[in-house]
Amino acid sequence: MSLKAYQIQCIADYLTRYKGERVGKILQYSKDVFSFRLGRAGRVAIVLDNQSPTLFLGGDEAGKTSLSTPASALFRKRLSGAEFVGARQVNEDRVLALDFIAVNDIFEPDPLSLVLELIPTKANMALLDQQGKILYAFRPNNILDPRPIFHGILYEPPLKKGEYSDEAKPFDVAAYFESCHGLEEKLQSRRKDVVFQGFFRDLNAKIKSCKRKIAQIEADIQKGMAHLGDAEYGNYIYTYPEQFKTGDASFDYYGTRVALDPLKSPQENALEFFRRAKKAKNAVALGEENLAKAKRELAEALELKEFASSCDEEALTRLFEGKDGKKKHMPKGKQAPQKARGPLPYIAKGAGFYVYFGKSAKQNDFLSFLYATKPSFLWFHAKDAAGAHVILPKENPSDPEIEFACMIALLASERLDGEVQYTEHRNIRRGSVPGQVILGNYRSAMIRNISESALKAYEDALERGVHG
Repeated sequence: MSLKAYQIQCIADYLTRYKGERVGKILQYSKDVFSFRLGRAGRVAIVLDNQSPTLFLGGDEAGKTSLSTPASALFRKRLSGAEFVGARQVNEDRVLALDFIAVNDIFEPDPLSLVLELIPTKANMALLDQQGKILYAFRPNNILDPRPIFHGILYEPPLKKGEYSDEAKPFDVAAYFESCHGLEEKLQSRRKDVVFQGFFRDLNAKIKSCKRKIAQIEADIQKGMAHLGDAEYGNYIYTYPEQFKTGDASFDYYGTRVALDPLKSPQENALEFFRRAKKAKNAVALGEENLAKAKRELAEALELKEFASSCDEEALTRLFEGKDGKKKHMPKGKQAPQKARGPLPYIAKGAGFYVYFGKSAKQNDFLSFLYATKPSFLWFHAKDAAGAHVILPKENPSDPEIEFACMIALLASERLDGEVQYTEHRNIRRGSVPGQVILGNYRSAMIRNISESALKAYEDALERGVHG
């Protein structure tokens, strides 16, 4: 929801309690999301989405690196280690200023202000020096704008269009920050799209190219099919030579008018029909071979896209590597994915959720210890069976979702009933051989019957296959 002016004042008062804390781990999380660590306060997340700009205190972003941009470099240079001296509302508007005292290059105090304009459709951010001069503007404009905001000029707050009529109401800032945690999943998805944009762009281009190739091959096959019967025309000419002479432009073949080359003799026309038929036969055979190959490439690309879309950033980072062993298209220090590092697991889809499962020791090992390793994910295995590993990648799954995962664990282990062990991923560790797992605490469920929906989801997953 959009913040109101009186709520900005409440947030300013709440943040000021952390006066004296130091700034650390500054990063540009995605295109319009920034964050930094503020001592005891934790992570301060700044969302400059034009629809619902906001600021909230969230959890740590362990393992995350900043996008490599001039803005992130400037913030790290000017604000790292700065002391927070308070927050204030600007001009009784939806503008929040965070004040800091940093240290400059000659170790002198350097007062700075980070001004956040949390106004829907006009969200912006500016870093100001002690005189109020703009050092950085997130969405700069030019001198001709009614309110110029760009590097080097004095900052002016937005002009208010009259007084707000909203009456101040009780506002629980801590509860508001807690409600903002629901944004985290959305922000993570947006960050993944930015961090891995090169990978997804290349993959989408490949999918588009495969579709064009398939359409072209199908057209070529249809064109070839139209000439497969040309040999019959040649045979007809040789069977009834008395009906043909040089100069004929066409002839009637059982009600079908067939064109001839009038400059060629009947025998030359017959040979041309035989040549076309042979060429068409070869073209159709080759086209069908190429069509099958192109369809496999498209299926692999679509499967990889679906699989990658279900991954979080951490899993994608572990999952892919470039052909040269380096990663590409990622922030500075990480580069990106082009080739899966291991055998991708199968995906069984439920109603609004999905589970991963493996069918081999290598696949199980990759799934459980390199791919879906979030500590809170549930891990499943049929008891007393050398079978599949199954992971339900969802926070706080419902009982029906857990039961579905148990059924998939049985089916993937070639069973139709039995006991299934399950536990949080944090309770498992790798054994001495690939695919072996040592369990800590676990729960178990007894499955007597496999539902039709689970069986269909399992069969569909096997039919789609994996392309790791």
